[in-house]
Amino acid sequence: EFFAVLDGSETLESGIEQVERATNALVKRQRTYFRRDPRITWMTWQDDEDIRISEAVNRIGEMMQWTS
Repeated sequence: EFFAVLDGSETLESGIEQVERATNALVKRQRTYFRRDPRITWMTWQDDEDIRISEAVNRIGEMMQWTS
């Protein structure tokens, strides 16, 4: 989507809008696809990287206990 901005056929604002629209469409398709998969566990985004890593490690640990 952004190559049109680089070659001058689209404005920067238009390119940003197109990238945002395409990204949102991809997110929607992924959520729809993965929602059906019972193996997927969704996590709430945390701004703090240490919290994200800790939560991911905890979830993996829980999953490993289920398979043992």
